[in-house]
Amino acid sequence: SLEDCLASAQECGAPMVSVCGGEPLIYPKVEELVAGLLAQHRIVYICTNGMFMRKKLKDYLAAIYSPSLEPTLTRLSAEKLISDKDVETIRKGKHDGRPVINVEAFRVRAKCSNLEEAGKVSARMTLRGIARNITSPIYIVAGSRDRLTSPEQARKLAAEVSGPCVLDVIEGGNHVVNNLWYRYRDQTADWMASQLNAHGV
Repeated sequence: SLEDCLASAQECGAPMVSVCGGEPLIYPKVEELVAGLLAQHRIVYICTNGMFMRKKLKDYLAAIYSPSLEPTLTRLSAEKLISDKDVETIRKGKHDGRPVINVEAFRVRAKCSNLEEAGKVSARMTLRGIARNITSPIYIVAGSRDRLTSPEQARKLAAEVSGPCVLDVIEGGNHVVNNLWYRYRDQTADWMASQLNAHGV
């Protein structure tokens, strides 16, 4: 099992692990295995005949696709490593604008066997009709380029809450605005300080 493989690597303490076969890319959990080995700070060597490399490459690119990958797709297509059809598949490798890897992570964490079940779970995760019960002061930060939670969701929340609200949509910010943290952290700290002072804390 995956757990046995990772436990064996941990026990032997080898700095490098070779994943061989048969053909290791047939193993359905090879990505999880490699991720687990890398988390143990191992050097990972995959001994493959390359039969499934193109498929794995396409799956990976579809999972992480963003417009910034376009030069890479152009180069791979020019070198005949992927076809024009592959490029279109990679570009469409999303669900409702969200990267496949995030959708799949939600499905696993929600303990759903398929995306249909996961969709039903996600449909229940809403503040619609409930956010009006938020009466305490709230500071909402959103990124204009957030692909996971669109800034429109932040605007809807700000419009529905009943308490004092500050909405700060950071231009160019990604998810949780981690790429432009300096654009809001001082402001949120000052806002929190003012709220605490206002209530004599």
